[in-house]
Amino acid sequence: MKEWVLALELERRYTKAEILEMYLNVIPWGGMPWASAPPPRPTSARTPRP
Repeated sequence: MKEWVLALELERRYTKAEILEMYLNVIPWGGMPWASAPPPRPTSARTPRP
Protein backbone atom coordinates (compact mmCIF):
# COMPACT_ATOMS: atom_id res chain seq x y z
CA MET A 1 0.00 0.00 0.00
CA LYS A 2 2.86 2.35 0.84
CA GLU A 3 4.45 1.85 -2.61
CA TRP A 4 1.14 2.60 -4.30
CA VAL A 5 0.79 5.92 -2.47
CA LEU A 6 4.40 6.85 -3.25
CA ALA A 7 3.89 5.98 -6.94
CA LEU A 8 0.81 8.21 -7.15
CA GLU A 9 2.64 11.07 -5.45
CA LEU A 10 5.59 10.66 -7.82
CA GLU A 11 3.30 10.77 -10.86
CA ARG A 12 1.66 13.95 -9.59
CA ARG A 13 4.98 15.75 -9.21
CA TYR A 14 6.84 14.55 -12.32
CA THR A 15 6.04 13.58 -15.89
CA LYS A 16 6.60 9.99 -17.00
CA ALA A 17 9.61 11.14 -19.04
CA GLU A 18 11.15 12.76 -15.96
CA ILE A 19 10.59 9.61 -13.88
CA LEU A 20 12.23 7.50 -16.60
CA GLU A 21 15.18 9.90 -16.78
CA MET A 22 15.67 9.71 -13.00
CA TYR A 23 15.55 5.91 -13.14
CA LEU A 24 18.02 5.68 -16.03
CA ASN A 25 20.43 8.01 -14.24
CA VAL A 26 20.50 5.69 -11.20
CA ILE A 27 20.83 2.16 -12.62
CA PRO A 28 24.33 0.88 -13.51
CA TRP A 29 24.88 0.46 -17.26
CA GLY A 30 27.97 -1.76 -17.11
CA GLY A 31 31.48 -1.01 -18.23
CA MET A 32 32.44 0.09 -14.76
CA PRO A 33 33.04 -2.20 -11.80
CA TRP A 34 30.42 -1.68 -9.12
CA ALA A 35 31.53 -3.08 -5.77
CA SER A 36 30.94 -2.25 -2.15
CA ALA A 37 34.59 -2.78 -1.25
CA PRO A 38 37.93 -3.05 -3.04
CA PRO A 39 39.26 -6.56 -3.80
CA PRO A 40 41.29 -8.20 -1.01
CA ARG A 41 45.07 -7.93 -1.00
CA PRO A 42 47.14 -11.03 -1.70
CA THR A 43 48.30 -12.74 1.50
CA SER A 44 51.85 -13.24 0.27
CA ALA A 45 54.16 -11.75 -2.34
CA ARG A 46 54.91 -15.15 -3.88
CA THR A 47 52.94 -16.44 -6.83
CA PRO A 48 51.59 -20.00 -6.64
CA ARG A 49 53.23 -22.73 -8.70
CA PRO A 50 51.20 -24.20 -11.54
